Amino acid sequence: MRKLLSTITNGFILLLEDIDNLNIDLRFDKDSDGDTTGNKWGLTGILNAIDGVWSSCRQEMIISYSQLTSYYIDPRLLRPCMMDMKVFMGHCGYEGFKTLAENYLQVKDHDLFPKIESKLTEGVKINPAQVAEVCTRNHDVDSVVKSLVELLEKTEDGVEDGVIYLIISSRIKDKTVLDHEP
Repeated sequence: MRKLLSTITNGFILLLEDIDNLNIDLRFDKDSDGDTTGNKWGLTGILNAIDGVWSSCRQEMIISYSQLTSYYIDPRLLRPCMMDMKVFMGHCGYEGFKTLAENYLQVKDHDLFPKIESKLTEGVKINPAQVAEVCTRNHDVDSVVKSLVELLEKTEDGVEDGVIYLIISSRIKDKTVLDHEP
């Protein structure tokens, strides 16, 4: 991982998704006892490697982290120079859902849309990325819409969190690009 990150040059954008669930397993060899060797990287290892890249870059770069938990941001992400902006990406309302359905499924209406509208207006919260993920799994409109209803029902039961925060770290010459309140 460190070798990969060391090849990154100036002017890059790096996105680490679901950093709160990050656990990169780089174990690949077996030693004489049959145990795997190598490294298992967690958040600390990734952040240390990124700090090395960060200190070696002389110009512009942006690192974005997304996370699914809304109630806790790891303090290691909040340390000085690690986070410039925290952006709540929002939940998907019914109008947003219809736009996504039209874009991904080329459908403006379906028999189950009223059920989806009801769930979303009742306060069940999912994010647009979750909707997009379900929409891209299958090309059959009926099965996708049924899967979306199941997702909403599962989310209603508290199984899914449905929130994304995007944490943006940057080293750019003109920070006015990032000068707005989250």
